[in-house]
Amino acid sequence: MTYSYELVPQQIAERVMQAAQQIAEEWAYEALPCMAAENEKVWRDRRATVTRDDEEVRTTMPAFQQDQDDSGAGDGSPFKGGNYDLLLFVATRRAAYSTLAELAMKPSKRGEHALLAEQMSKLPRDGLELGHGAADTWLMELLELPVVLRMDDVGAASGTLVDPRAVAGVVLNHRLSVAREWVGLLRGASEMFLDVKRNYLAERAGESLTADSGEEPL
Repeated sequence: MTYSYELVPQQIAERVMQAAQQIAEEWAYEALPCMAAENEKVWRDRRATVTRDDEEVRTTMPAFQQDQDDSGAGDGSPFKGGNYDLLLFVATRRAAYSTLAELAMKPSKRGEHALLAEQMSKLPRDGLELGHGAADTWLMELLELPVVLRMDDVGAASGTLVDPRAVAGVVLNHRLSVAREWVGLLRGASEMFLDVKRNYLAERAGESLTADSGEEPL
């Protein structure tokens, strides 16, 4: 049995904007404000690995609470948990690039810059499917690297100790800044979508006036 129905582009656009606004509000008011707690979780997980004691991890609630599963059951947007996991990864990658740019401006941090650049080559590329917890996995791999002595110049008699934990700390600080920046942008999403609708209505009104006057549209 086949069905036929009329596709109305305006209705599709409206539904897309509604979904986008819902996700934007979840990220701005629920997800991104959790970034400080997510940063604390990174250090908590690291302590558990080093001390082989996971009691602190087991007795601490997750930073982000979701009242639905990824099938869409419950409140909130569909795939809410997966969206949050993706948001964490994108924010972490943005923070890593910001850290890399900052280190590049400091000649005394060439060792840290080289270490981070090498580790960033392991970040999944755009378009590749991410595994769950990709951000945490990458951060844990960075934290598990040993402290190394990097020579500033070929043949130099001395070098600089590079501590991956210090580099990770800078990345996490940048991640918190990224989250705060995005909160401000996403809280303006509703106004942005209103502007889209206003512009569309203005264009349609202009087309209608042109048609009524018999003039050719510009």
